[in-house]
Amino acid sequence: MILAFFALLFTSFINILAPLPGIQAIGLLSIITTPEKAVALAAFYFFISACIRIVLFRKDIIWSEAKKLIPLSAVGAMIGAASLFRISETTLLVIIACFSIYFLGEKISSLRHKKITLKKENKMTASATGLFSGFLQGAGFSGSDLRNNYFYAQGFSLSNVQGTTAVLGALNFFLATIIRLMWGGLKIPDLTPIFFLAPFMFIVAFGGRLVVKKIERKWGNIIAILVMSTTLLFILYKIFFLN
Repeated sequence: MILAFFALLFTSFINILAPLPGIQAIGLLSIITTPEKAVALAAFYFFISACIRIVLFRKDIIWSEAKKLIPLSAVGAMIGAASLFRISETTLLVIIACFSIYFLGEKISSLRHKKITLKKENKMTASATGLFSGFLQGAGFSGSDLRNNYFYAQGFSLSNVQGTTAVLGALNFFLATIIRLMWGGLKIPDLTPIFFLAPFMFIVAFGGRLVVKKIERKWGNIIAILVMSTTLLFILYKIFFLN
C-alpha cells in the first residue's frame, strides 16, 4: 500500500511535466482495492490533483477556452458517471485514437508553418472534445489525454494546458465523485487515503511547476509532440494488443 501511494505521488510529479494516461493512477489504486472502487477513487484523486494545479497554474489558465468547454464537458461527465463501463472500451479507444491523430497532425502542421499564436478554433471540434472528454472522465477513462491534445493543437504552452485542463478536470471529477457517492459506489470513508495524500501531492506538483516554468517554448513544443505521440502509441497498443 505504501509503495502504491509513493507511486501515485511520483505520477503526480511526472504528470505536471508530461501528462500521463489516467489509467496509470487507476492501475496503482487497484493494488489496494477492487478495480471498480479504484475507478471511483481515481475520480476523487484526480479532482484533488486538478484543484492543486488550478492554484499553481492559475495565471496560465485560458479562461475563455475553459468557459466554452465547461457546459458540454459537465454534461458528458454526468452521463459517463451514470453509464460506467456500459460502452465497449475498444470503441472508445478507436474514437480517441482518431481525435489524437487529427490533433497531432494539427500540432505538427502549425510548427512546420512556424505558427506560435493560438489558432482559431473549430466550434464543432471544440464541442466534440468537451463532450467526449467529459464523458470519458466521468466513466473512469482517460479524458484529459484527448482534451490536452486538443489544447496542444491550439498552440497552448505547457503551463496553459496544465491550468486550463485542470479547470475542466476538477469539474468533471467532482461531478463523477458526487454521483458515485449518491449511488453507493463510493463512501466518504473510502476517500480518507486521498485526503492524506493531498499535502504531499501539492508539494510534488509545486516542484513540477518550477521545472515547467523553466522550459523554453521551443522545448515545450517538442515535449508536447512527444506526449501526444506517446499517448497515441499507447492507445494503439491497447487497441491491437490488449483487446
